[in-house]
Amino acid sequence: VTRARDRKMVEFQQRLTTALEEAKENGVSDIAVRKILESELPSLPIYRKTGCSISRCVYAFIFYLLPLVTFILFIGYGVWNYAQGYPCYYFVPEPLREILGPLADCNFCKEIDHVPRLSELSNVEFIQKYGFTGQPIVVTDATKSWKASSVFSYKFFKQLYLSRPESMVNDKQNGQFFQYSSNIRSIYELFNMSEDSVQFRNERWYVGWSTGDGEIRNELGKYFSDPYFVPRHVSEFDSEEEEEEEGEPFLAWIFMGAPGPGASLHIDHVGSPSWQAQLVGRKTWTLVPPPECANVCKSLNATINTGDMIVVDTDRWFHSTYIHPGSISITIGSEYD
Repeated sequence: VTRARDRKMVEFQQRLTTALEEAKENGVSDIAVRKILESELPSLPIYRKTGCSISRCVYAFIFYLLPLVTFILFIGYGVWNYAQGYPCYYFVPEPLREILGPLADCNFCKEIDHVPRLSELSNVEFIQKYGFTGQPIVVTDATKSWKASSVFSYKFFKQLYLSRPESMVNDKQNGQFFQYSSNIRSIYELFNMSEDSVQFRNERWYVGWSTGDGEIRNELGKYFSDPYFVPRHVSEFDSEEEEEEEGEPFLAWIFMGAPGPGASLHIDHVGSPSWQAQLVGRKTWTLVPPPECANVCKSLNATINTGDMIVVDTDRWFHSTYIHPGSISITIGSEYD
């Protein structure tokens, strides 16, 4: 292609030289020739050769400008996350992770048509039927011996975190915070709101966060224990030097907010199934199978009352939540393996 274009250019130059000589012989002035060239220049090969044709501009944008801009944005994003104190400098966007992830094996959900409500569940029955099968369940007696339902509140969490200011830094560095549709961006902002904001007078809010501070986990662990039906395993978050003491569970997540929409439809990437205990309020979960299983599996709904616990593999089921009117919703949860 390049040789053919160069050959045409040479031919054009020869023809242009001949035309200029003929114009001079016929008495055409240099000014007239110059005006003709200026008016016809955009359509001439010599202009396309020295200017930026569409193809050359597209080529330059794709192979030169776009990589440069992408690199600058990539570095800038990492620097911004570092400045914000996030534990990861780079996060793969949720939609991209879903597109690039492996296809789901629809056998896990094709026989599931409801979420059973159970009680007095043994370790053996839980492991054999529910623990890792993908079958979501609601356990109605999982929190009966817990003090958390009568203790945990916005005021309790605020006093706990503000009494240990360093814990907010540790949670930011070692944990995660989800603002969902609210304007609250951190633990610090959550517990430094005005009373009107706390009472949802200014706007409703719903947030979630993981406990990255060991002292906070230990203090919260005084008010609840591991689910009685889940066999005790050492969490992947424990180190060999410092394992959890018996009766002090590893608390991964706290979710709290006003009646209305909670978490929008999404799927987690935590590597294990999880449990979530509804300590205050009432919440409905919507569970949706992966898109590739839509023709095989059914979507499910499960309403979790105060004191109930839902057990679900959120790595497999897409899920969203809705908080029923009446009171604030407070939920705690963790993964198990």
